[in-house]
Amino acid sequence: MVEVEIRKLAKPLVTELPNFIYEEIVPKFRMCKRSIGIATKSLEAEIFLPRVNCRDIVLDVGDDRIKLEAFESDHNHKYVLDVFIPVAIVSERTSARFLVNQKILFVTMPYADMDE
Repeated sequence: MVEVEIRKLAKPLVTELPNFIYEEIVPKFRMCKRSIGIATKSLEAEIFLPRVNCRDIVLDVGDDRIKLEAFESDHNHKYVLDVFIPVAIVSERTSARFLVNQKILFVTMPYADMDE
């Protein structure tokens, strides 16, 4: 007969995390087209994110879409923005900056004319 030693683990191997339920909020924003000369055309977005730290912002700009998720400092609310854009964005040349004191995210998205 073979003896098998069974040891009790001090703590479980798997720990269940609580389900986080965030209240999703669409942030206030505005967008406008801007042309500087003939060659440079861009879409400018201002997204208002009160009570958000810059490290809590996730921004994804695709060819025709802007997606944003940002958690409030208290982590009870989440800003969610998912907007389709009527122009073809050049995502490689897109830039963003967050003004900490004003809590505004500025996104500059150059676009290509569909006629070109």
